[in-house]
Amino acid sequence: MKTNKSKQTGFTPLSKRMAGFSLIELMIAMVIGLLVMSGVFQVFISTKHANKTLLAEAEMQENARFAFSVITSIVQEAGNFGCQASNAMTHNSIVNSTDNTFRPERVIEGWEAKNTAFGDTYTTNANTGVSGTNTLHWTTSAAGNAQIDAGTKSKKYSDVFKVWYTKKQKTNLTAIAAGVLSFNALDIDKGDILAINDCQSVNFAQVCACEEADCTGNDSSADINQGACNSPGNNPVNFLNINLPTTEIGVLEAALFFVGKRATGTTGYQQNMPSLYVRHLDNDGTLGNKEEILEGVESLQVLYGEDINANQSPNMYVSADDVTNWSNVVSLKISLLLRSLKNNIVAGSQTLEFNGANINVDDTHDDKPDRYLRRVFTSTIALRNRNIGY
Repeated sequence: MKTNKSKQTGFTPLSKRMAGFSLIELMIAMVIGLLVMSGVFQVFISTKHANKTLLAEAEMQENARFAFSVITSIVQEAGNFGCQASNAMTHNSIVNSTDNTFRPERVIEGWEAKNTAFGDTYTTNANTGVSGTNTLHWTTSAAGNAQIDAGTKSKKYSDVFKVWYTKKQKTNLTAIAAGVLSFNALDIDKGDILAINDCQSVNFAQVCACEEADCTGNDSSADINQGACNSPGNNPVNFLNINLPTTEIGVLEAALFFVGKRATGTTGYQQNMPSLYVRHLDNDGTLGNKEEILEGVESLQVLYGEDINANQSPNMYVSADDVTNWSNVVSLKISLLLRSLKNNIVAGSQTLEFNGANINVDDTHDDKPDRYLRRVFTSTIALRNRNIGY
């Protein structure tokens, strides 16, 4: 009787032992592998994009914090001319200013950008250049009738505002005779504007000379006579009834905030992004060169808290062209529109709620699509010298 040795010994023929996956099985395995890899790739891309967005968000938040720290430190000093800064104090200036840019008695002034009142809808294009602020694109209130300082070039759809205050170092006035002020040591430069405050009135005068001709280092006297200097120079000295025992003097400062560009043209969208700038008072009574505070700021919007019942708190917030009396402004509500420093963060153009309305960002540019992330940051800042109940 024949027996099957392969069955008896458990031996498997070589042809069967070499058999592998069929073509169909391989194709199924490849499809499954591709699906898995596709999922992993999508997770990777999504995670990378989310991380890039989070980094951009964090960067803008930190930038906004820095910008507001700079603005707040100056706005809170508005009207700090030494001693007390009550609205009831009188102001007198002998500075021979020839236009409406020198208004320190206003403490704060602003100019509203056309078509950007609270609730106005508009389209902004970050690629546009800047304009001289002597155009009709910026207006102030009839009560102000002030001019923006020459040479200021701001982006349209962005407000401008100005703050007057004094440097922190102050000293006591000891005598005034024949148009010469005598005081304890103070670091002043020729051409500086002094704020002379006796707690009843504030007087402004330009330093024409010191005991040293160039006013080097600390000085203890200042010539403010008419004709002693002429840029802009002083009118005749007419300070009346100054109470010397309570009089302090300090160097006047001003800060004009606006959104501009490093270059005035419209080319170079990425390289020439809009930035927040400030101009400070120079030693000839005019504002100096612009100083960049923060890049990536596309618009500045300001509302002014006006106190109309003298209780040191705002009754309403209005735009600059609707302020009835600048002496009644006790706080500012400032909004900044920031954009990320890197492109390709968002998938398409954005519509943002800004200053009480939706604004559209024009994303048509010559070089590449605008895919910057944008965020709005707002802060309310009180003017300390008008909120402390003097």
